[in-house]
Amino acid sequence: MFCDELVQTRKIPLEKGADVSSSFEFSSKVWIPESQVNDDFCDCPDFSDEPGTSACPDSRFYCNIQLPHKEPQFLHSSKVNDGICDCCDGSDEWSGKVVPDIMNLKGKSGAVFHSPCQNHCGNIMQLIEDEKRISSMGALLKKKYLESAMTLSKNEKKKYGPEGVFYLLHQSCFEYSSNDYKYTICPFDSVKQSKVYSQSATILGRSGLWTQLKQGDYLLSMGQGDASLCPDGQPRETKLHFLCGLEDRVISVHEDQKCQYFVKISTPAAC
Repeated sequence: MFCDELVQTRKIPLEKGADVSSSFEFSSKVWIPESQVNDDFCDCPDFSDEPGTSACPDSRFYCNIQLPHKEPQFLHSSKVNDGICDCCDGSDEWSGKVVPDIMNLKGKSGAVFHSPCQNHCGNIMQLIEDEKRISSMGALLKKKYLESAMTLSKNEKKKYGPEGVFYLLHQSCFEYSSNDYKYTICPFDSVKQSKVYSQSATILGRSGLWTQLKQGDYLLSMGQGDASLCPDGQPRETKLHFLCGLEDRVISVHEDQKCQYFVKISTPAAC
């Protein structure tokens, strides 16, 4: 095997002692026997001989299963065989090491998976396909949002996103209940919070300023809310996160930190 400027042609990880002859091209004058590939000792100056161990300080490990239409999935070799499943197929944990009980987040699902790993790539691929389907259908529904803004001036459209696509949402308010609180969210105008059985309301945000304009992922900050009981008297602020969806609805509301709120909204306007 040749070291230095190693070029990986099939982005697949190699277990200890695996045959690499069909997986790599090499361009160099430095040669090592293939028995020294993934032998847990760093021989090559470019760290290319240890993609499947943590012996080298800066080598990459490529997951066995790569997600279609995504950037190559790889991780730092120091994360190989550490007991935590980083690759969706679990191929980075081929030695079967487990984390200590104190580090095992039992009962926590969807965030961190521990060895022995299971293959979750199929679920992820299904989510990707679902997102593509929703995006395609949402793009058709989006037309009515653009049509509703056609009478606006060029400057008025800027306030409501690209081509004024969120203007139709400006004409609506959405209700959302969580525990003891009820939220009334009127994009670009106000966000209010009240007790479920109370008439009085706290203003969590007024007006709106775009902080991110990305297709499928828009972020609107609504500040100038009530400042009572807030740290240092800072006014409350709510961020509205618009995501591509097939209907206008509030997905969730939570308080990131004291007097800072985050709302996820599904809408075809974001598709």
